[in-house]
Amino acid sequence: MRKIAMYIKHLNIRKYRHIEGLEIGPFSAPRQSSDLIVFAGPNGSGKSSVLELISQTLATSWSLTYSVNRTAPESSFEVCIGLLPSEIELIKTISGGGETEAFEYLDQHRSYYRSFKFEGGEYDKNQVLHNKIHNLVTKSLKGDYYRPLGFYLGPERSFKKENYDYAKKLFQYQQYIQPSYVSRFAFQREADQFADMLDFLIAWRHDYILQLGAYSEAQRNANVSEDELPPYPEDTYGNVLSKVFPNYSFVRKPESAPSDLFIRIPSGETIPFSDLSSGEKQVFFTLCFFERHNVEDAIIMIDEPELHLHPSLARVLLRTMQQLKSGNQIWLATQSADVIDEAGRDRVWFIQRENKTKKAEIIRGTDEEPALSCLRDFFGYSGYIGLAKAMIFTEGHNSSADRKMFSRLFPQHSKEIKFIPASGCSEIERINRSVLSLLEADVAFCKFFLIRDRDYMPDEMVRAIEARSGDKIHVLKRHEIENYLLDDDIISVVLEELFHQQLSPDQVGDELKAIACKMAGDVLRDMVSFRLNYKFRPEDFTVAKLFKEAVSFDPLSNSWNGKDAELKTALSGKAGDAVSELNQRLSGHDFDDLYESCREEIRTSLVSGNWNTLFPGKELLRNFAKKLSIGQSPYLENAIIKEMSIRSEKIPTELSELIEKFIKD
Repeated sequence: MRKIAMYIKHLNIRKYRHIEGLEIGPFSAPRQSSDLIVFAGPNGSGKSSVLELISQTLATSWSLTYSVNRTAPESSFEVCIGLLPSEIELIKTISGGGETEAFEYLDQHRSYYRSFKFEGGEYDKNQVLHNKIHNLVTKSLKGDYYRPLGFYLGPERSFKKENYDYAKKLFQYQQYIQPSYVSRFAFQREADQFADMLDFLIAWRHDYILQLGAYSEAQRNANVSEDELPPYPEDTYGNVLSKVFPNYSFVRKPESAPSDLFIRIPSGETIPFSDLSSGEKQVFFTLCFFERHNVEDAIIMIDEPELHLHPSLARVLLRTMQQLKSGNQIWLATQSADVIDEAGRDRVWFIQRENKTKKAEIIRGTDEEPALSCLRDFFGYSGYIGLAKAMIFTEGHNSSADRKMFSRLFPQHSKEIKFIPASGCSEIERINRSVLSLLEADVAFCKFFLIRDRDYMPDEMVRAIEARSGDKIHVLKRHEIENYLLDDDIISVVLEELFHQQLSPDQVGDELKAIACKMAGDVLRDMVSFRLNYKFRPEDFTVAKLFKEAVSFDPLSNSWNGKDAELKTALSGKAGDAVSELNQRLSGHDFDDLYESCREEIRTSLVSGNWNTLFPGKELLRNFAKKLSIGQSPYLENAIIKEMSIRSEKIPTELSELIEKFIKD
């Protein structure tokens, strides 16, 4: 069973410094892989203030010193803290099952509220109840699990070189690893946090070497059996170092007492840890906080993680933070286009000052035009879309499921693949022609591919598209990307955990099929229209490859060079061929046959169970969310994608094979 977790579900800020009237969320619970929530904006926009507000809310229970050093005059805000059902059951067990009113509220809402001068809010309705719930939760965390809630790292990170006082600090290792001691530094001044971390690491390394010696001595002792050997000491922080900096390792330098950590770098030199670059130290120290605080299922706030970092190293840091410990909700404030690109715009909230009032306003990264405007204001027109080995255009906008689904289901390939929404299929065809000409010139280091929805295309249309493009365009086998989210098992889990509605997988399937039956008329209309448009598509009259630079005009003689007659003949021939082909289509086309074939295809799909492939998945999910009154369908889509990313066996084989193909090509 997971440890008890807390996560921020919703923020409502009436007033905090210069931020007024902002609502942020709702956020779903992190699962096995940690979640990123990124606030982006220029200096003074308020992004760091949001992190400070969250940390202040938590620190009122976790660190009085941190709380009293953060001023909040005239502030008014409310924070909704979420819990998973398994965690609520665990708290019940620990507490002995009392406090009936508190647990009835948790069973119903799976969340509770913390508030600061927020009149009329949820907390204000029953302050005693919410305080009681918070005390139950924090007692379970601190009193029974002895673990901190998380930590906060501010932007003022200092790596001041100081002589190590080994006589005073070296033998305090047992104190350094006590949970009560570690938790004191979860919400502290940045300089104190990093100074204490270095002291701890030097003492840890000394203790690790002693443990190695004890293990070696026990091995040589003939009287000690294999079962009696002490456990082989784990090089925890050495593993962290090599994870982000391959070929870096801690080494022991012969000296009577430790004076620093010593690192062997790829060149073979041994240098003191203090001689590493500020970026290297920052990345290593940040990840050490995850290990030392043993943060899983926790709330973590880091202001400007990209500080001192090369863009590629900032990306490595973000990936490793998500992988190092599970179930965390990681809040970041950034000014970096690379951090935004690595996190994905569906996880980004832009904060900026409104032009007239100068008050902070917030924009979701999925709000297409406003988000693009923010990116251009922050970073200019170039540089806010990263490059990769494979650049894959998809249909839809950034707010659609296309990019979100691929990037979340295959995060391990984020370094090699970038997904770029390219609007509708007509835009994709236009982009494809341009990109293919670029590829033929062989001027780019990255390869370009396109994924497009099948829509209502007949098989011959799919074959024609793939024949024209070679292996550069892949047409999905299902109607659109949302159809791959129609997994009854996963939807059932999401409804239970996120929306508190209990539907079995069979019931989910029945509900979706009932919706499909009601949509059948609309699908028939759209399918026939689509295929008629394909039959009578606009003709191509281009002759760009003919007579290149051969048809010219001579201003002196006021005449053409004689080639224009041939050009006229070529274009006339094109027009004649088009008219002839159109006449053949008109005479040979039987509308009744087309209509009846579409009608039969829809009927067969509803009988055979293939409707979830043929019918538009986006519309099915939209109607499903509406019928169950669970809000807008993108919220449901995000939750399904998230659950599918955890249960890798549920990822459709077609998509997995497609990604592997793009990487290998």
